[in-house]
Amino acid sequence: MGLGPSKDFEDDRDRVLLAGKPDYDRCNNRITTSKYTLLSFIPIAVLEQFRRFANLYFLGVGGIMALGTYTTVFQSAISPWTTLGPLAAVISFSLLIEGSADRKRHISDEQTNNAPCVILRRSDEMAEDPDADREDSILNGKDVIVSLDKQYFQTSNNRTPETPAPRSGGTSVKIAFQQVRRMDIRQGHLVLIKNREMVPADMIILASSGDNGSAYIETSSIDGETNLKLRTSPDLPRKVQRFLRGAAPPLETFEEEDEEDEPGKIETLEQATKRVTRFSTLAYPDGISALENPNYGGEAASLGGSAKRSFFSAGLDSVRGFVTESIRSPSNLRMSEREDDKNNYVATLTSEPPNPHVNTFSGKLTLPPVEREGPCFDISLGAENILLRGAVLRNTEWAIG
Repeated sequence: MGLGPSKDFEDDRDRVLLAGKPDYDRCNNRITTSKYTLLSFIPIAVLEQFRRFANLYFLGVGGIMALGTYTTVFQSAISPWTTLGPLAAVISFSLLIEGSADRKRHISDEQTNNAPCVILRRSDEMAEDPDADREDSILNGKDVIVSLDKQYFQTSNNRTPETPAPRSGGTSVKIAFQQVRRMDIRQGHLVLIKNREMVPADMIILASSGDNGSAYIETSSIDGETNLKLRTSPDLPRKVQRFLRGAAPPLETFEEEDEEDEPGKIETLEQATKRVTRFSTLAYPDGISALENPNYGGEAASLGGSAKRSFFSAGLDSVRGFVTESIRSPSNLRMSEREDDKNNYVATLTSEPPNPHVNTFSGKLTLPPVEREGPCFDISLGAENILLRGAVLRNTEWAIG
């Protein structure tokens, strides 16, 4: 989910975003590195030139000589243009160089802001938007059909069937890949980036083609380091997932120190799109933030820290309560009947306000419950979960954030 700059009055507040819901109340993703416009170039650039002591000194000397030449205060034997003429030539040359450099910045900004990128969007919304351009290079331009009778934590390599047989009259949604300009990305958009592409905006990685949703990035344009950095997507603890899928004993028998590594999960782009859609506003456009769920336990996972460890230690009691109730229910992998989008909750990102630190990040991702009366899941986010704008995706086929 893109994390762009917020308005000034929000700079000191935590930012709250709904997954997949663009926030048009905040600014867009346009960047501006140029210093001047056509109207402001002359006054600002000239003022900058006279901030140099040498230019200011010769201007003062030339002014005194002009006073002696054109007034009767005193007499000057030297014309002021012997000083002001060379000064004007030097300043004009400096303005020419400054204008040329700023023009290149304008061109670079224009190329960057208009560079194409891909976002996930509902197919029916694209059909109603005459300006929407479908990205035909992804999945041959086909829509991804997402069944809403399945849950966001289920993937195709489950040890048990992905879900029970869908009910008659089950709902589904079609997700398409839309090409947009980079400057049109809004906070909350779900963005798809491909290998060797620049990350168009700060985003939390939610899925990738790597093991367990991991991805490699190069940050040489940010901090000068050429070695690749590993970034991972936030996820429920593996043992919680295994139990929810019916492949592990109850949580009461788990010890935090006993957590073992499983073989890495690798998702296809289609599988990842389905999983991400099911907990976002792409599935439920009128869905409610998971933070507003009456069963939400509040700050179950504090900002910052390890995603898996913080969630497992801080939210274990609420998960145990949910699992104990689920053991008695044969439909523990399904939500109860959905009457309307307003009864559904979607994942919510809470992040720290904008700051200049590129090596630290604090936030949390609140996932919706997997059954009607179940708890929400807080997952702490850190620097290992964020892709910074300007980084380049490497050795990873694709990533969604």
